[in-house]
Amino acid sequence: MSSAHANGPWPGGPPRTAPPPRRDGSGPALLVGVLALLGVAMTILAVLTARTPTGGGELPDPLRFIPVTAAAAGPCSGAEAGATVTDRGSCLTLRDSGGLAVQRLQDARAEPGSTGDWGVLIVLRATDAPAFADLTATVAGTGPGGSRLAMVLGDELLTAPVVSGRIDGGEVVISGGFSRQEAEDLAGRLRA
Repeated sequence: MSSAHANGPWPGGPPRTAPPPRRDGSGPALLVGVLALLGVAMTILAVLTARTPTGGGELPDPLRFIPVTAAAAGPCSGAEAGATVTDRGSCLTLRDSGGLAVQRLQDARAEPGSTGDWGVLIVLRATDAPAFADLTATVAGTGPGGSRLAMVLGDELLTAPVVSGRIDGGEVVISGGFSRQEAEDLAGRLRA
């Protein structure tokens, strides 16, 4: 018998083929690992998103913007007519009507001021921004150099700045010499 017949029709023996792939379970384990990592990433994203200020939460007390009708030296004694608040040693009389109350803000965040102190940037929702702009235009036109607009959260006066012109865009900064921690605390309260 010839050697060609001993090895079959292939000279030098049958062709070699690659062995079949091993089925050691690494495919399903790899898939489970990838899914687990994806789950962890989605959980982290959900936690970070929950901590990100979205500004859609309802405030426990409305933030009110109230025109100031009079200011007198010294603290309020309680004998004044109408709603009054004390602001840095002055008694402010607030208008009974014509202000703006908002239950939700778009955002509120602490920001450093130009003199080293801190303030709180308030961003009103788009639905409240036009009314705020109209209110500031009215307050600014009530006297030479403008007039004051009190920002009150619950019963607490936050600030009462002089408004000298219309404020469009729905953004306002509460300043007043806050420390960074005070500004962050107030911004947190306003984000609800």
